Amino acid sequence: MYLGRSEENACKIACLLKEVCALDHRIKTLLIATRIWAEVCVIHEAEDGKLPPVAFNLLVVHFLQHLEQPILPIIDISVKGWGLESYQNSNTAEVGELWLEFLNYYRTFNWEDNVVSVVHKQPVLKTSKPWKPSWITIEDPFSGKNVADSVISLDVANFIKSCFSKFYNYFSLPPDELAESNVKNSEGHMKQECKKRRYSFSSCELQDIPMCERCEEYGVTCEDCLISPSKVVQELPELSSSSMEKVDQVLQEICRDYVLPPKRIEARKAFVQDLETYVRKIYSRARLTLFGSSVNGFGFKKSDLDICLTFEGCKKEDINIQRTMRVLKRHLRRNKDFENVLILSRAQIPIIKFNYTPGKFICDISFYNILAVHNSTLLRTYSLLNERCQILGCAFKYLAKKAFIADTLIKTLSSYSYILMVIHYLQQVEPPVLPVLSIQDEEVFEENLIIPVETARKHDWLCKDIQSLKNIYNKRSRNKLTAGQLWLGLLKFYLQVNSDYVISIKQKEAVPISSLPRSAALYNIEDPFLVKNLGCIVSQMKASVIWNTLNRARLLFGKEISYSGKDLKDYYFSSMNLTGRYVAEELCTLCGKYGHSKAKCPHNLN
Repeated sequence: MYLGRSEENACKIACLLKEVCALDHRIKTLLIATRIWAEVCVIHEAEDGKLPPVAFNLLVVHFLQHLEQPILPIIDISVKGWGLESYQNSNTAEVGELWLEFLNYYRTFNWEDNVVSVVHKQPVLKTSKPWKPSWITIEDPFSGKNVADSVISLDVANFIKSCFSKFYNYFSLPPDELAESNVKNSEGHMKQECKKRRYSFSSCELQDIPMCERCEEYGVTCEDCLISPSKVVQELPELSSSSMEKVDQVLQEICRDYVLPPKRIEARKAFVQDLETYVRKIYSRARLTLFGSSVNGFGFKKSDLDICLTFEGCKKEDINIQRTMRVLKRHLRRNKDFENVLILSRAQIPIIKFNYTPGKFICDISFYNILAVHNSTLLRTYSLLNERCQILGCAFKYLAKKAFIADTLIKTLSSYSYILMVIHYLQQVEPPVLPVLSIQDEEVFEENLIIPVETARKHDWLCKDIQSLKNIYNKRSRNKLTAGQLWLGLLKFYLQVNSDYVISIKQKEAVPISSLPRSAALYNIEDPFLVKNLGCIVSQMKASVIWNTLNRARLLFGKEISYSGKDLKDYYFSSMNLTGRYVAEELCTLCGKYGHSKAKCPHNLN
């Protein structure tokens, strides 16, 4: 049983409860009734993200202090006996009346702004406490901490609050009722019986927090699982400048803490150059090029290294890929710096995967993945044109990873798809933050790692002088919204997009759905270099999970907040807050993903 964060604190609360029970026999009855009520409602397990037992004791004490004729005084922890010894109360209400008033008191309590405190007579505001944001706040009188910080989500908090309302409505019903029996008596007349209502905790119709068995999402049922274009998006009041400033700070903190710094990018490039030197001893015409998150401006510190292997003067058709992979794998395994060398030959583009032990890298060498190299250059240009693009892209990617909706293996979107969604939004918002960088002569990009000069001149994003390009476009842009304002707009934008809309970064005008080979369950995302719908990987079930996650995120970030502690990032990007349920947030040091340890990582073959 949870009584406090220390044994001393637990003893103090136990002694306090013993003293208050000695004052009036009704208090003990209410405390026991409240505990039984909490067990019936299944809201008494802090380990399950609900309230600890001590919270219900403090609720009763606080209620009895704030009656019109108080039964208990305000607790004074600075004096011996806590100010209880000389207190006299004139309240003569029956226990049943007090129980009903207790339910009504918390049914109408201002949970949004106020703290339940037994040491203050006047209302205590949440803003006066240095606690992290919480939906329910109950102050421990001795430690001064919030004993209700175990409540994991808004859904759980709302369920706890609803228990007060449902039981109040039940116990408020009149005790007598006239019930007609459908059975006729011997004379053929309907028989009426006058029954005396017997109140019971178990008689109240109370359902636990609804959870869809298909998508494991709190607050929805299976009938609501599938997303429809007509689903209503809640309007939110405009955030105050102080709350918006906190959102801005958190988004910038994500970018600062997780994005690959220039020194690490250079270290990765240096490693690829050394690796190329090693491979050239086997194949003299081999060329290795770093691409993907390591160089596209949106990579995290634990991102894998994606490397493209090509051969100078050779086309893909001229290479025996299977044989080349086997030879390369054999040589990599001979080097003690490389571990877990595997061939993924069934992938769309053959890959050699291995771990580089000294640098703690996970590396993927793919054969002739030329378009991906050019794609990385395009994304990098977008990230450099406006810092808000990189901030939002990294935040969106981080949110998706924390909510476990950024893994194609479980039928959700890839991190790359989320980056395209951010770029598209910043192109479509009015006024635009980003321009539309044209892509012409796709076949040239598909066949050439080094783009011919005449083609390069048509594409601004291939310009090496990015700073000049940035100055040109930023002079044209009139959008002065902060990253936080754009973030809330981004979340709302993708809650309202229906399945007939194509997300494309190739043009400002609407792209017809017929231009894609298939339609998706939620988002139709066009690959800028391929005729491919990246959203088709998402199953109907996971479409609901993604939509609900973005909706939760918008409600979370769009809420006024007074707290300004160091762990504000953990509040906004908490997996429990984003998903509405408890999830394992263990970070794997091998692959950089959440939800499992290094020992259980699928990449760990030891």
